[in-house]
Amino acid sequence: MEDDPLCGFDFSDEEESSAQKDRQAKLNQSEEAFQTEKKLWRPVCQTKQAARRLQFSTDYTDSPLSKEEALEIKAAAEERYYSRDFEKSLALTGRALLAGDEMQPTEKKDLLFLQQRCKARLEN
Repeated sequence: MEDDPLCGFDFSDEEESSAQKDRQAKLNQSEEAFQTEKKLWRPVCQTKQAARRLQFSTDYTDSPLSKEEALEIKAAAEERYYSRDFEKSLALTGRALLAGDEMQPTEKKDLLFLQQRCKARLEN
């Protein structure tokens, strides 16, 4: 039995049953409890890179960007949108669109959609 590489592991279902209990508690919560929890929810930056992207400046010149810079700014614009900072997201989207032909058509389409969503949110 000493040669068995799995002999030191505990294969109990405690962890799995705990997760199942948490899930059941969520499924059985009242609407009021859900709405309270929903109001408290905020997006979380989980990486240093994401936190750095949130610091992008919206002040920019009309100089074209490289594809990498444009994609980084696109990610920052998306994060700002989900953080409900629609004005900054809109400005960053405009900055990313300066890359022009450097970007793939699908990326440009995503940016244009994001720009449209920001404008719609700001109008309301």
